[in-house]
Amino acid sequence: MGILCVIPNYALEIYKWQLLSAQIQERTFLQAKTEVLRGLKLGILTPFMSGDYLGRSMGFNKGQRTNAALLNFFNSITQTWTALFFGSMALILWNIELWEINTRVAGIILLMISTFSLALLLGLKVTIWKKYQTALDLPLKLKWEVIYLSLLRTLTYLLQYYFVYLAFDIQVTYMDLFIGTNLLLLAKTIGGGLNAIGDLTLRQVVSIFFFAPLGISEEKIIVATFVVWLISVFLPVFYSIFAKKHDSAV
Repeated sequence: MGILCVIPNYALEIYKWQLLSAQIQERTFLQAKTEVLRGLKLGILTPFMSGDYLGRSMGFNKGQRTNAALLNFFNSITQTWTALFFGSMALILWNIELWEINTRVAGIILLMISTFSLALLLGLKVTIWKKYQTALDLPLKLKWEVIYLSLLRTLTYLLQYYFVYLAFDIQVTYMDLFIGTNLLLLAKTIGGGLNAIGDLTLRQVVSIFFFAPLGISEEKIIVATFVVWLISVFLPVFYSIFAKKHDSAV
């Protein structure tokens, strides 16, 4: 089931990109899929996933590539916002378990930041670059749709971790799984400058930090976290390379 979660995960991301790119140039679901996977391939090898912007914008008309990159920037911000929002909730819930003032304060601060940033996402209008106004001044309805889809993507990550941990017989409560996974995603977002290998290492370090004190074997945590990374990052990249070669052969 953990492997199957990658399908709705990327389907949501592809649909988000299809909705956003339609502001400048219509895309079919298959075209959007190609661009999302191409962006992933280039992004995992570059700091700050910068290659993702190049990969997604390459297929657009030359005059629209900057707009495409700006649309992808908004997409990235919405996914970052979900990590901040759920991460702040995780810190607050963790405080309820541990009753430590540090996690409570951090959680409240992050919740305030995520609330403020949501208001900016929905209400901010940039008018200084008329040339890129289409990408900078998005309809409110579209913004809400993209945010909603980003929230759903985060929930698929939670399900993915749940099924993989279940497969490795890692027994944790739903609350601990929610807290640990969202702390991991929060740390991954803050450490976004890392490439694919750094991203994997960070996931494993945070997972051990949270789940090991619960009495879970570190070896199980490392392997389970690696499997999640494998099916959510490596598998889509491998698929995109295989699909490209197959299309070329045809």
